[in-house]
Amino acid sequence: MGYLNGEYQILIRQSPFSVPSYAPVQMEADKVRITVKGRQVGNGDTAYGILFGGSAAYAFMVSPLGYITLWRYDPASAKWQAVRPWQTHSAVLKGDSVNVLTVERMGESVAFYVNQTPIYFTPAWRDEGPLTTVRTLGVLAVAYSSPVTCRFDDFEVRYLIRRASEE
Repeated sequence: MGYLNGEYQILIRQSPFSVPSYAPVQMEADKVRITVKGRQVGNGDTAYGILFGGSAAYAFMVSPLGYITLWRYDPASAKWQAVRPWQTHSAVLKGDSVNVLTVERMGESVAFYVNQTPIYFTPAWRDEGPLTTVRTLGVLAVAYSSPVTCRFDDFEVRYLIRRASEE
């Protein structure tokens, strides 16, 4: 992973191979919004997205072919497993266009957005327990064929604080 022309870049040389990059996190939060701009550069079969989690790590991913998915990391097998399988979604911009991905955790609710469009997984996904707080944050890129480059920009984490009227 490197920084090139104002963007973080992940170059994946092996296939199939995933490269996670974690942001340093100093606190846990149950109200957080994670946003990143991601894109593929050039040809290749890839997916990229946001890593988040507490005791379990999840990845909200898009494919530049127009698909979305939600994965969970299984430490026993040391592999990512689909929590929600790949499904097409019109909000995903194809090719090397920039996609803005957002994961928002509000208490027990987790919301997903691509380019500010809400994503409703089929069937709907709801946190089943292991994600009580968010303390893992980052980006993930996966190559399915030849070497591919993914670039990320404007990675932002906002810890949402309740207003006095909500306490």
